[in-house]
Amino acid sequence: MLSEAALTGAGLSHPPISEADAAKEPFRWVEEVSHYCRDNVDNIPESTEVIIIGMGPCGLCLGAELHLRGIDFIIIDRCPRVIPVSTALAIHVKTLEIFERLGIINEVLERAVEVRGERLFVNGQMAVDFAFDECQTSHHKFPVVIPQDELEHILTKAIGPHRWKAPLWVHSLEASDQRQQPESTLADATAGMGVSVSVQAIELTPEIIQHCAHGTPLPEGSGLVFRGEAKTIRGKYLVGADGAASRVRQEMGIKFGGKTLPYEYVSADAHIRWGIPANLNRWNCLTANGHLVSCIALTNDRWRVTTLRWTGQDEQTTLLDNNRRPQFPSQDELEDLLNLVVPGTKVQQMLFRTVMPVHSRSAERYSAAGGRVFLIGDAAHAFPPLGYLGMNVGVDDASNLGWKLARVCRGRAAPELLDTYDGERRPVGEKVVKYTTMGYNDVLLAYEGKKSKSWGAFMLKHLLPLLFRAPYVSSTLSTAISMTNIQYSPQTSALSDKHRVPSASAMPGWRLPDTMLELINESSVLRCRLHQILPSPHFALVMTLCLPSTPPPMRASFINCACAEDCPCYCCRKRRLNTMGSTILWLVHLAGGVMRKLGHPNHSPWGGVQPVVVLTFPKGSSPSPLRIEVPGQKDESLAALLWDVKARLQQKLSEIVGPLELPVGWDVTGEIRQLLGPGNPLPPCPGAFHLLRPDGVIACNGVAGDFEAASSLLKGIRQYLSTKKATNTTQQGGAPNAPPPPGAPAGTAPMHLQNGHYPQQQDSQTHEETLLRLTRPGSRSFVQSDTQ
Repeated sequence: MLSEAALTGAGLSHPPISEADAAKEPFRWVEEVSHYCRDNVDNIPESTEVIIIGMGPCGLCLGAELHLRGIDFIIIDRCPRVIPVSTALAIHVKTLEIFERLGIINEVLERAVEVRGERLFVNGQMAVDFAFDECQTSHHKFPVVIPQDELEHILTKAIGPHRWKAPLWVHSLEASDQRQQPESTLADATAGMGVSVSVQAIELTPEIIQHCAHGTPLPEGSGLVFRGEAKTIRGKYLVGADGAASRVRQEMGIKFGGKTLPYEYVSADAHIRWGIPANLNRWNCLTANGHLVSCIALTNDRWRVTTLRWTGQDEQTTLLDNNRRPQFPSQDELEDLLNLVVPGTKVQQMLFRTVMPVHSRSAERYSAAGGRVFLIGDAAHAFPPLGYLGMNVGVDDASNLGWKLARVCRGRAAPELLDTYDGERRPVGEKVVKYTTMGYNDVLLAYEGKKSKSWGAFMLKHLLPLLFRAPYVSSTLSTAISMTNIQYSPQTSALSDKHRVPSASAMPGWRLPDTMLELINESSVLRCRLHQILPSPHFALVMTLCLPSTPPPMRASFINCACAEDCPCYCCRKRRLNTMGSTILWLVHLAGGVMRKLGHPNHSPWGGVQPVVVLTFPKGSSPSPLRIEVPGQKDESLAALLWDVKARLQQKLSEIVGPLELPVGWDVTGEIRQLLGPGNPLPPCPGAFHLLRPDGVIACNGVAGDFEAASSLLKGIRQYLSTKKATNTTQQGGAPNAPPPPGAPAGTAPMHLQNGHYPQQQDSQTHEETLLRLTRPGSRSFVQSDTQ
């Protein structure tokens, strides 16, 4: 048996908000439990754009996505969520990237603890000490753990106190199956709202408070006490984030296929004296005597422990009952369960406890009512906690759905865009349910005694360590846990185009990896990450240019050929352009066409498109442009020339779409060239483009000069991401008029911005015709590349 590690501190953990903060927010101090609970039921709105039922991490993340884009919404929950309540813990790499886009990453990391591996103990001896591989494609290298109540507080503060109402009981909900047509403003859309929810405030009786704070069973016969009158909230869309026993899913008649096993998880936060090493950066899986315990040490001398308890119930009607009130374990019962695996365990104080059924289920569809109702998180998929993926998959659901709802609500996308949510996320959810269930079945069968316990122990103790020693296994598991390998294929996603840049390792439907670059400024360069300059909540058009691999004087001549002093602009057609100049010209017109359809980032809070330019070398890593000398130049630094390129690019693009700050970066590590593929040798071309969605996924790509790729990109935008109906809202910011682009017919009138967009009937063919003219054999062929 392992030696004991004494745990100190027996008091309750410090509340995650101070009394001063609580005075400014709708939290109520509860003397019975010495903590705050949510009590915010005043000023319930009569109408909104999106109604979210469920105030867990998934519902709050969806709210944060909508809040970031200026969409009106309300989150309602029947639970006052007395703090501390901490169900989910693990936050994986991809979820950390989502939090970075939402602007809450610093607060999360301040309260989180990094986890670098997992240990497996079999019959009291450590069989596996698995160290996670660093995630090489992200700034965030390892998962972290943070109590769910602290994460919820961060998200609640981010969206504001007026965006959530709790505790509210849902009496009924209704949804029309008529597809929502895009309206320009909320006021114009009230007559067409297709969902409604009837709610009533719940009185916070002492029994309710104790039940939510400590899991104390409600006394027999104690019912809910309502206050005030029932109110109806009307909206355009309804999202169910209300857990595995989702009321929204049941009301919409969506089947929840799969099985529920006759067990339930017993999870608790407690101060425990036992022999498990209290390392903060390791998960622990303990198995002995046919039983299982999963645990991790938290801050403030707390342990999070999870074990299994037999229930004998496996009926869906029972365990998926939205009103089910399971029996919470007592401190003595928890101690008995832990002693089955770790004899001599003493539970000194139980801080929180809960029980959850063991589900392995997936909703048959993630939307209903003609695209008016959606499911996210456990409401859409419920699976065993193998890999600790539960909350993370739900947050990814919210990230996928949030930007789509925002564009449709603002009339900047066709309602059919929302159909892609089911096509993209349901295959992911079903895959996670399948593989987590497969991995958990052996554990549960051993628990039931259906497999030889000695054989199971032998496998865990002797064969599994050999498997984990293989580098491929370690790398594959680490990548799967990080969730950075999730992809949306063209077969399941209408938004993922086919791969058109053979030399690029990042393909459409994949998350764009992060890497280091140097941002070009007038007098210096700034080392930063690619994800830091990608604009949230907008699309990003990342245009990469591969400079010639010739000696510096020749390289300077190519750059100057595109920015010659004797030419009014490098896009002047009075002289023959070289390959680099033609590539730049082509990409500028592509960016102009995309921005006219998706919107200017300065005037589209719900999501425009931000062009980004990255310059790179054909081979290897590149030193900082400050250290590359260019003989014969006034300033013998390549950075000065690149700054000139940036200024001219920004000026030309601004003439087309209005004032714009254009980030230009230098690929100092050479990774961007490998990821995005400029300088493609077959056929040779020095430029490429990648359209990045607001959720960090590549939508499509292509090499400069590929008219088919550009046409496919603009066609997809017209089909899903833009509408023919112009918005009626007043223009913000007073963007100047834009002159007609080069190549437009004589006498073309200047185009005027309308709420960050240009009238689509004026530009439906202009940019495609220009791109075709620049690509056809009459102009210089891109195949005759000067990069050779």
